[in-house]
Amino acid sequence: MSLTFCAARGNRGGTFAATAAAPAASSSTLVEGEQDVIDLGPAAWWDASYEDSVTHSGGAVSSWMSREGNDAELVQGTGSAQPALDEVNSDFNDLSTLRFTNSASTVISNTTVYVDSTSDVGTIFLVGKCDGTAPSVGRLVNWGLANKGNIGVNHASQAFFVYEPVSSGGGVNGGAEESLFMVGVHIDGSSSYWSVNEGTNTTFTASANLTSASGVTAVGRHGGNTPDWDCAEYIIFNTALDDSDFATVETYLKNKYDGF
Repeated sequence: MSLTFCAARGNRGGTFAATAAAPAASSSTLVEGEQDVIDLGPAAWWDASYEDSVTHSGGAVSSWMSREGNDAELVQGTGSAQPALDEVNSDFNDLSTLRFTNSASTVISNTTVYVDSTSDVGTIFLVGKCDGTAPSVGRLVNWGLANKGNIGVNHASQAFFVYEPVSSGGGVNGGAEESLFMVGVHIDGSSSYWSVNEGTNTTFTASANLTSASGVTAVGRHGGNTPDWDCAEYIIFNTALDDSDFATVETYLKNKYDGF
């Protein structure tokens, strides 16, 4: 396995990104709506509650395996930067989550981009919960360029954002950061939109920056400005799901985690 240090703009800490092959996770029990999401064909799907998808030692997570798609693996080989596994998190309907804490950086990642950088389309869903302790603004996940394709939280306004960057259309959407959240992002040029907890869609015009083939796919606490937080699920499609399919994924996640 090779490890590459990638310095992200504006980060106090670095991101260790690596690629490695590993067996796919497996499970035989499906929850309501899960098969519908499988049928939509995610490019990558990290689900902390999925059987055998998380590799850890004493709760310190070194690998998070995608459960569908291309067997994508998020890794972190440095012990001090590894997230912690919470196997029964009461905030998430007693399902498992990965917890990201550290005054500098706690990130699990790889160097592959799973959105469609050729057609500049993609759809992303994230389920988590922040502690609300960040002093400023920080990123929670990446799906490409560190300062472009990501979901983050603005502590001052208690709300989420999608970098495009913010000043050119990503903007800030509502949603209390200290509550359980589900953020969905639909990337398709001038028809792009995103929402928090099935709320009103915030529309924007996406540029190729949001689907750049450069960068990393990462989940974590990117430097000192990101709050401590728990991540339950992170799904990436390399297509722009239509409104009906977008709602299908939202419904599955809402039912699984008992509402938002």
